[in-house]
Amino acid sequence: LRNGAWLSRCPWSCFGLETSIVSLEYEDIDCATHGMVHEYERLLQDLPNPHLQALDVDHLYHLGLTNDRGCLEELLRGIEVVVMGGSRIRAMNFALETIKRLEIKVQNDATMEDLSRSERYSMYRAGPILAVSHGIGNSSISIVLHELTKALKYAGLRKITFFRLGTSGGLGVSPGSLVVTEEVLNGSFEPFLTKIVLGKKVRRSTKLSSQLSLELVKFGSQRGYPVLLGKTMCADDFYEGQARLDGAICEFSEV
Repeated sequence: LRNGAWLSRCPWSCFGLETSIVSLEYEDIDCATHGMVHEYERLLQDLPNPHLQALDVDHLYHLGLTNDRGCLEELLRGIEVVVMGGSRIRAMNFALETIKRLEIKVQNDATMEDLSRSERYSMYRAGPILAVSHGIGNSSISIVLHELTKALKYAGLRKITFFRLGTSGGLGVSPGSLVVTEEVLNGSFEPFLTKIVLGKKVRRSTKLSSQLSLELVKFGSQRGYPVLLGKTMCADDFYEGQARLDGAICEFSEV
């Protein structure tokens, strides 16, 4: 955005690819994100699921959309950037603020249309930017990324950059620091996302693009923000998984 930059990173849980968030001046988007565009372009050109070709209609259940009658092309035409956050309100507020800061012309300034037709997730458009809510945790974000990735492909889009905007606690960093994650760790402090597929564990690397990380740090530092590289632990649970003491069950202490 014109008056600031917020940086954060997390794993793209369903494919093991990197995702990130940075709010930029619109004219600077390409210079800070080209390092990851080729990954999404490759994925959107050739989704690793041959079974999709046998579907007459693909129902994107949790977005309330389908790929028939060309509706996705009309809905998503011109999208270049996807910005994700936890809640519907955050996604809507981000879209409204983006429209305001970048002076994007919209038909109705008073309302924001939710492009999702389901109560599970929300999507709001700000010009070429799509703000999407993903809920809490790996499982929730995995579902919406599966369906959103297919929707973008069905819309004929190829070069899409995904970002994620979020907050976290910090160890060894000052409050208010903007952390660009170079690697994501699971609850066992391993740089992998582990999924159970047909009863077997599948591990996918969470190593992120070093080129993009350095570009984001440079971008923020040049504007006077407290930006640094770091590692982020991604937990599957808000309470025990993050070693909180205020859950309904707690079998450990601070000592």
